[in-house]
Amino acid sequence: MADLALLNLRKRYGSHVAVRDIDLSLNSGDFLTLLGPSGCGKTTTLKLIAGIEAPDAGSIRLGARDVSRVPVNRRGIGFVFQSLALFPHRTVTENVAFGLRMRGVPRRDIAERTTRALDLVRLSAHRDKLPQQLSGGQQQRVALARAFVIEPPVMLLDEPLSALDRNLREAMQVEIRDLTQRLGITSVFVTHDQAEAMALSDRIAVMNDGAIEQFGSPQEVFRRPATPFVAAFMGVSNLFPAMAEGDGRLRLDDFPDCAIEAAVPLSQGERVTVALRPEDACRCETDAGWALTVRRSIYQGTRASVWLGLPSAPAGSAEIEATLPIAGAPPATGETVHVTWPVDRVMIFPQDPGRKTRPAA
Repeated sequence: MADLALLNLRKRYGSHVAVRDIDLSLNSGDFLTLLGPSGCGKTTTLKLIAGIEAPDAGSIRLGARDVSRVPVNRRGIGFVFQSLALFPHRTVTENVAFGLRMRGVPRRDIAERTTRALDLVRLSAHRDKLPQQLSGGQQQRVALARAFVIEPPVMLLDEPLSALDRNLREAMQVEIRDLTQRLGITSVFVTHDQAEAMALSDRIAVMNDGAIEQFGSPQEVFRRPATPFVAAFMGVSNLFPAMAEGDGRLRLDDFPDCAIEAAVPLSQGERVTVALRPEDACRCETDAGWALTVRRSIYQGTRASVWLGLPSAPAGSAEIEATLPIAGAPPATGETVHVTWPVDRVMIFPQDPGRKTRPAA
């Protein structure tokens, strides 16, 4: 298998810059997820790696080879499309063997490698069926086997699980992770689902407007987001402007009665953005913490998501979300609850976009 490196990669469509100077590298066997909202450049980056699109600038290296101008059919890269793109009139075996036949592999080797690939994805008993005779998960495994069977140095997967229901999607995440680890294939996966990215990846590249805003392990991206955009995309719904006070505390603009401790040194009067994960909230049984009023709540079994506001604030004013453990019914609308956030879970971002982010965790 091969290392993969993207060096200052750039792609423009007319006046629109789809990929902006992307620079990253993967070791052999790494699993990278390109994560971000629709239109951020994820799929374009994948197409550049595959050779479906040509870069306007920069280079793509597989191991020691610069493949930037190598045609797609000579890169040897495996590709699993969102639509799966199975041939409806061909059997499972014929679909899996197709890439080998196109490469001129001897017939005996095709039979052996196809059988091995079907065994790997547990579809040997379905080898003579047509795609429409299979379940969604089985069709997904056919697409994976077809990509794996050519023994590619790199596997590219473009939102292949988006059409599956939740349970099947989660099961296929396990399948994909297990297969890529066992085969040691360098993989690049595209999704807009944060949970999926964290379940699958060794590294995550969070993309925004064609650029990578953060590249790191799932733990780094989740717990130490580099920018407010990354924090919000990774599930931080509470982002508030605040000002540092002289005693190491922060006063939130939207909650002037509430102060929170900072775990990083800040100058008095410094303007920052505070990010708080709802699930990091702690409910206080005493009068400690912030006394807030429940505006609305959603029951989630052992937990409840609640949206809280200042008791004296009018309807439509700022709310803060907290996910709280419950033993019975969720807190009722109008009820007062006391909450706080541990200091090591408070993330702080300078409001000057030219300065480096300083998350406090």
